[in-house]
Amino acid sequence: MTVDLPVSTMAMVVLLGPAVVLWAVVEAGMLAQRAAGREKPSLGPLTGEKMLTLLRCSSILAGVLFLCYFCEHLMWNQPAEKVVRPEMYWGSFAVLVVVSLFTIRKTDCKDFMNREQTEDPGWKGWMQFLFLQYHYWKMEDAYKDIRVYITCYLWMTGFGNFSFFYVKRDYSLLRVLQMIWRMNFFVVFLCLTMDNPYIVYYICPLHTFYFLVTYATMVVWSEVNHRQYAPLVKVITCAALLYTVYDLIPRSFDFFFFWLGNKSTGAPIGAHGVEWEWYFRSFLDHFSTCWGMVFALNMPFLAEWFKKVETFSLAREWGIKGTVAVGLLGMSAAWAANIYTRSKGGYNALHCYYAVVPLLTYLFIRNISKTFRSYYLHGLHWFGTITLESYLLQYHVWLADNAAKLLNIIEGQWLLTFVIASVLHVFLACQVFTITNKLRSLVLPNNLPEALRNLSMLMAAIFASFLVAHAFSHTGLGAGYLCLVVLMVAAGIVGAVLKASELVPSGSKIAEAHTTVSAQVFFGVAFVGCMVATHTMMGYSREVSARVHLMANERSASARLTSVSGLQMTMNQPTAVALARELDHYELLDSFMYGREHAFEIGSLAQPWHGLVAMAALIWCIACRDSFFGLSRLALAMLGPEGQKTITWEEAYGPVLHKLGIRKPDAEEAGVTGEPPNERTPLTAGCASK
Repeated sequence: MTVDLPVSTMAMVVLLGPAVVLWAVVEAGMLAQRAAGREKPSLGPLTGEKMLTLLRCSSILAGVLFLCYFCEHLMWNQPAEKVVRPEMYWGSFAVLVVVSLFTIRKTDCKDFMNREQTEDPGWKGWMQFLFLQYHYWKMEDAYKDIRVYITCYLWMTGFGNFSFFYVKRDYSLLRVLQMIWRMNFFVVFLCLTMDNPYIVYYICPLHTFYFLVTYATMVVWSEVNHRQYAPLVKVITCAALLYTVYDLIPRSFDFFFFWLGNKSTGAPIGAHGVEWEWYFRSFLDHFSTCWGMVFALNMPFLAEWFKKVETFSLAREWGIKGTVAVGLLGMSAAWAANIYTRSKGGYNALHCYYAVVPLLTYLFIRNISKTFRSYYLHGLHWFGTITLESYLLQYHVWLADNAAKLLNIIEGQWLLTFVIASVLHVFLACQVFTITNKLRSLVLPNNLPEALRNLSMLMAAIFASFLVAHAFSHTGLGAGYLCLVVLMVAAGIVGAVLKASELVPSGSKIAEAHTTVSAQVFFGVAFVGCMVATHTMMGYSREVSARVHLMANERSASARLTSVSGLQMTMNQPTAVALARELDHYELLDSFMYGREHAFEIGSLAQPWHGLVAMAALIWCIACRDSFFGLSRLALAMLGPEGQKTITWEEAYGPVLHKLGIRKPDAEEAGVTGEPPNERTPLTAGCASK
């Protein structure tokens, strides 16, 4: 019997298989030398630090991808149907909270929005946990909560990256490449291995797109980013452009993204094409990142506000804070009564305009006192570091059928299966997080010419692997020939490494040649060219349903879940509706069902009047330098002591500019030697460095 593998899957075997072989040979050789009593075993250039790290990380990556493919397509049991279990959803969360309380830690940093706080309890930790549990236990009732969590994540994209660019002023291409690597390295290899379109893992394109939006906002006219009014204009301009594309002239979205097409992905996500899926997903949070940038822009004012208010008497302090808290809680109550209680469709229509209200309310309550700000839960902080990896891996080693069903490890033992799958899921997420960072330091070092060279070589290797896979798809060769190809590639790598080691004396000249502008342009063009060629080959393979045939056991289920690839779907085709029912997924297929109601018309989700309200609120927060809708400034003006009822721009932003070296210290400006002011702000203090 034969098993049908997509060409992209076979390409990953050809690419990563030789690395696994070499790593096994190197480890075996070094083990043998240790057994022979050699203190420092070596196999020449293959045991160099960088080469060994590369082989180990590539082998771990290959192992994780193999497990993903195995669990998705070759599992001994058919995937299990999801069952609604609210007691497990809330019960597991209660266990998480109780366990996390034993990891509570105190930080010396009591600044407003310090780093420990932004990365743990209220954010990446428990939000990601509930996001995962929501999928596993089919908690459709928690859909609106999950939408708010996604808003928080995209808010952090704007907040974190705006803060970085404001403080570091690093707008280099290298920085962009490093950020895109972090967000997309594993998902790219996962797409290739599983033969899935990028949009299937929609959180990754969302974060990438809105990162680029933030970057564009900061890099354009970057020399004015630290002036008093210019950055306000830039953020408002960004929000206005998003409002225009998504709300005011919604058909303009098609002008920018028509190239995504309306061909079905054959998966629950993108069942009517990538353009509609991208429109639906990006529309739901098109203001979230802008709100994050607004908050980062207003951070110095808010930090100074808390600093000043907390010097007042206890009664006055809590009178001012209580006024703001009551105002925000009142707005959240109005949001809950008028937005949250709507039906799923009605909520989706308004979510992007008002979801920031509960988010900002939470931020204020979380930072309401120094005591609250100084404690965090380390366990959730740790879990928050692997949010991206746990999100991606849930599709295949925790869930199945691209997250539509459950991985079924032990038939009939759902609780034991849940425990085993969860342990495997978290373990693999930790491994992927580690290798992503290690490989980033190898492939994208802090040297742009070298980084471009490495990227072009990586993309060229992927392209070459596709060429070999296509050859297999046309010749019908079996597994024996595949093993031979893998060994030949491994031997070729050894030869190339040895040859490179012989050229060490002239290495400085080679390195110097790589730094020339023409060399950088060449590597950049090579990288883009190989990427476009590989993407074209992937599209062609899906179009003709190309497969590589290898010998396998009759029980193989490799084609079980790929039989619908390449299926053309429109809203009127019976096959489309049948597939929608077969792959019924209350959240992942939501865009398809919602699109049918709107005839899949791009721009049909726009709510221009609500968008205008959101724009007005955003502009108001920028104008008064207060992200809490001006309530902080109003409360201080009403209840603050005489002479301290307001905060000037100089009071809030002067220390930041001094700390960043943009302004000279006051004493130096006056011609007197002295130290800079000692004020600390969340954007510049060491404990809260972004």
